[in-house]
Amino acid sequence: MSVKAMALVWDMECPKQYDELEFKPYHKFVLIAYADHADHNGKNIYPAVETIARKTGYHERSTQRITHEVEAMGMLVPDGMGPRGTNKWFLPYDMGGVKIAPLTRYQGDKNDQSLGAIPSGVKIAPELTEQDIYISMLEKHFFGCDWWKPLKKEIQQAFLQIDNGAVVVSGLGSKARILTDRYQPYIKRALVISTDLRAVVFME
Repeated sequence: MSVKAMALVWDMECPKQYDELEFKPYHKFVLIAYADHADHNGKNIYPAVETIARKTGYHERSTQRITHEVEAMGMLVPDGMGPRGTNKWFLPYDMGGVKIAPLTRYQGDKNDQSLGAIPSGVKIAPELTEQDIYISMLEKHFFGCDWWKPLKKEIQQAFLQIDNGAVVVSGLGSKARILTDRYQPYIKRALVISTDLRAVVFME
């Protein structure tokens, strides 16, 4: 339980528009219930849906829907799986850790003028290069994971492309096997809850 995490959620303006979605009182109520499970840094949140439903008094199906909506607003960020197989989350604090800073959401495009088959819903900035967009797409899933920072340094020096819902990281040479062995188990767990990205593949 983190008094700080709960206090930061309490301080959020409500109702308010976030990423074309309205943050309503019931969103705030459910987010507070999740914050009740956070550590001081807003991380390690992995209660079962049943637990959040019991705390808030909502039906489990309503709790799932509200959770997905809060995630879509960038206020509850996927962070792999908890130790008991439940979804794991973190709250996106700002750089100073003094408020909740919802992640900005930009929609990926799939038309003929796009930079490629970027899954819809990816958090990207339109002024970025194609390489930056793919890295941003990965960061959407892995930001907050302890292993993401060293992996990001490796893939920034590689070539990325999208292939059937997978990000292919190529040009790694002999590092490909090392990165596969080192990170794929973590990646697989982190992508369990993903709906727009199925795999990351390291190629020579």
